[in-house]
Amino acid sequence: PYSGLLHVSDIYVYSSARVPIVYVPNQKVASTTFQQKLEGLGFRRMRSITLPTTLRVFTWAFVRNPLSKLEAGIQQAQFLNRSFENYSADDMLSWQLQLPLGLWVDQHLRPNSWRLTASHRPSNSAYSTGSFITCTPGDAPDCILASRGQEPLQFNFIGKIESFCEDLKALDLILNQTAGVNFDLQSLCHTVRNSRQSWSSQADVSTRQNTGSLSNSSIILACASVHYRAEWHVLNYTLPAPCIEYICSGATWPVALSRTFAPAAGC
Repeated sequence: PYSGLLHVSDIYVYSSARVPIVYVPNQKVASTTFQQKLEGLGFRRMRSITLPTTLRVFTWAFVRNPLSKLEAGIQQAQFLNRSFENYSADDMLSWQLQLPLGLWVDQHLRPNSWRLTASHRPSNSAYSTGSFITCTPGDAPDCILASRGQEPLQFNFIGKIESFCEDLKALDLILNQTAGVNFDLQSLCHTVRNSRQSWSSQADVSTRQNTGSLSNSSIILACASVHYRAEWHVLNYTLPAPCIEYICSGATWPVALSRTFAPAAGC
């Protein structure tokens, strides 16, 4: 444990306010757009910082539909790394699911919840296997809970890219009231909406582009995997249709996942 200190990595910090403001970038969730805007406002990018847990800090981030984010991450990895060009999205996911938690085929395949939790917990090992929220308390033993003795980063605001404009408006208001600043983040609304057309709150399989898209069987594997299965429940997203159909078919499924998702799936 850090004895009252909280370690945070790769963030943007604005200290010239009543309350220090911390933005945690989340890849494939408008992070580049946010970074460019915030650097112009005087935010400093910090690779690493340790804060007293007693210090009042306003921390915020944005998340994205888990399936949409995963597929966008696969496409980005394939674009940046030529060695991935001959692999399908299903191949990339299969490769990822064979790796232990904390090791990633490419950083863009990290789920929302890893970026917002485990990536901020320093570890003496190459990867942190005990600091990923994959279920809610009470679901043990068929899940992994944070167990490294360190508190996860506490967020004051988590917006969704699917409700980007509305959430930016709310964030601007909260930052003004809490920290006395006016960043006009709402100005990013139309820029992001016009440049990205693939954000869907349901991530409907029938409307996704073929390039980088996962097959139904791979989507089911993602829903059931320890790497990604917490995403939909923890972040309050609707499960993809293939996963709902599979759960309701009565097929074998992890106990904790069935208990968590079956009611929501309407089974």
